[in-house]
Amino acid sequence: MKPLTLILITLLLAGGSVGASAQETNAPPGQDFSSFDIIARKNIFDQSRIGVSALGSRRRQPRIERITLLAIGVDPTHGEAYFGGNDAPERFLKIGDHVDGFELSRITPDCVRLTNASNTFVLDMDDRRSLRRVDGGPWEGSSDQADPVDIATNSADDTAAAPAASAEAPHPGESAIERKLRLRREQEEK
Repeated sequence: MKPLTLILITLLLAGGSVGASAQETNAPPGQDFSSFDIIARKNIFDQSRIGVSALGSRRRQPRIERITLLAIGVDPTHGEAYFGGNDAPERFLKIGDHVDGFELSRITPDCVRLTNASNTFVLDMDDRRSLRRVDGGPWEGSSDQADPVDIATNSADDTAAAPAASAEAPHPGESAIERKLRLRREQEEK
C-alpha cells in the first residue's frame, strides 16, 4: 500500500474515536444528588447523629437499694450500729431507731436485728452484712459486700500477724494500702 493511503486510514480511525468520546461526555448523568443521600444519613462524623440502639426502646436499668451494716458498737448500757446505703442516716443508730422502714429491735456484739411489718432480718459482720431489693421489691439478705473496716485504724483487717516492731504498726488514720506503701518505702531507704 501506498503511504498516503495508510495515513488516510489512520486519520479516519483517529477521527472516529474522537467523536465517540465526545458523545460519552455529553451523555446525561447516571445518578443525581438523591442517590448520595446515604452518605449524609450515615455520616459517622456528624455530632448530632443518633445510633441505631437509641432509635429502639432502651432497656431501663433496675434500681437497686441497699442497707449495709458497717459497724457495731456495744457497751454495758446500750448498743449502737452504723449503716450505709441509699437512705441510711450518717450517724450511729440505737435500739428503736429506723433505717429504710426497718426498726432496730436488737443490737448485740455479733449481730443486729431489723424488723418491719412483715419481715425480720438479722445482719452480722461475718455472713450476712446487707439487705438489697430491686425496683422496690421485697428485701433479701445479701453477703456480697467487701470486708468490714476496722474503725480503730481505718483500714481493712488484712494483717495475719501482729506487727513485730512499732515502726510496722499502722499510724492513726492510715489505710492498709498507705501502710504497705510506707513500709515498702522504708525498706527501700535502708
